[in-house]
Amino acid sequence: MHAEDIQIINEELNLECNNTLPPTTFKEILEYLDKIRFRKQSNKAENRNDQAEIDAKDMAFFLIQARLLQDQVQALMIRNKVCENVIILITENTKAIEILFLTDLVRQLVELLGTDMQFGDVTFDHINALKCFGVFGTNEQRIKLFELGVPRAIFKYLKSQDEKVSEVTAALIAKCIFGVWTTTEEDEYIYINQTPYNCRPFPCFDQLQQDGVTQAIQDDGFLNQKNGGTKQQSAEALGYIYTSRTLPEILKTQLITYLRESALSNDSDNIRGSAKALRALAHDKVNDEEIKNGDFIWHLIEKAKNLTMGKSYRNNDAYDSIKKLVEAHNQEMSEYIYEKERDDTTQIPLLSHSRSPEELVHSLKLMKDDQETRRERIWSNISHQTYNQQILHRGLDRDEL
Repeated sequence: MHAEDIQIINEELNLECNNTLPPTTFKEILEYLDKIRFRKQSNKAENRNDQAEIDAKDMAFFLIQARLLQDQVQALMIRNKVCENVIILITENTKAIEILFLTDLVRQLVELLGTDMQFGDVTFDHINALKCFGVFGTNEQRIKLFELGVPRAIFKYLKSQDEKVSEVTAALIAKCIFGVWTTTEEDEYIYINQTPYNCRPFPCFDQLQQDGVTQAIQDDGFLNQKNGGTKQQSAEALGYIYTSRTLPEILKTQLITYLRESALSNDSDNIRGSAKALRALAHDKVNDEEIKNGDFIWHLIEKAKNLTMGKSYRNNDAYDSIKKLVEAHNQEMSEYIYEKERDDTTQIPLLSHSRSPEELVHSLKLMKDDQETRRERIWSNISHQTYNQQILHRGLDRDEL
């Protein structure tokens, strides 16, 4: 189809949207939703917001109309098309998300998943329509999703036999919880950098307990879950929920063991999320003893050294998350360096598995430094090694890193 034809159709659709009431019959609603879809797909990304508020209000109205239909097949068809249109409209479109939050559409989508839909009818797209608000929206908008009751409305879908449904459910719940955990995007840095055992608990802990959300994440999302993606997202959510709180015995060993293993995996997203969740849990002394058991902190340092840095923002974020977790354990780092260098002068995992005389002298000097300087030296070494490794082994210019 030529651009001129698309422009003519768009003008006709805009005229129709501006001058007519939304249709009310099943056939008219489907046709109208198809026109919205065509217009959003045909327009350039920056023009998808044309008529966005009108479209959102109409789609909210259609969800209400579907609720009144006796024919559940017809109702499902309307709901499917509305959710598909929402995904098209707001994907990577922060302005559209802002516009849609001004309408009743978001609340209607929450009600759709909370009470309208039959459990077996729910698909990936139904939940993804809401998840896109959490993925592409701001942290304040994730908090709005939480306040609208999204976790309470959807936690039942963690039990879905459709792995895509359970995984997108866990991801959306984790997004909402992370939003409340940090309060604002600027707070995340402050929150994660609090000194050990000096961080406020998750502010909505009691609410999630009363609503049954925490229990569902624990049982259906984590302990009894076989899908890896669902389990990972649920584990991260539990880490935020139990910030500065001792984990229940049924969770403590399994959750921390899982997060430790995930933080040492080769998946940057899992490393980043697991390290952040462990950092939240480490604000409780009982949890922290389980976290730092063995040589885990030192394995984390080795993981940070081996991350491919520079072009991958995921690896950069993973590295930063590891750094925050390691820096919370400065005392253990100091003691470990001392013990290793006293007992074994050739196998110290701080910098490498074999130490040169120059490196050994440097490590001995570390023991005389104060704790803050030591931390800076450690991470300077790791960063320097990782940085030079990129140049030597990948042949990259420094400007590319």
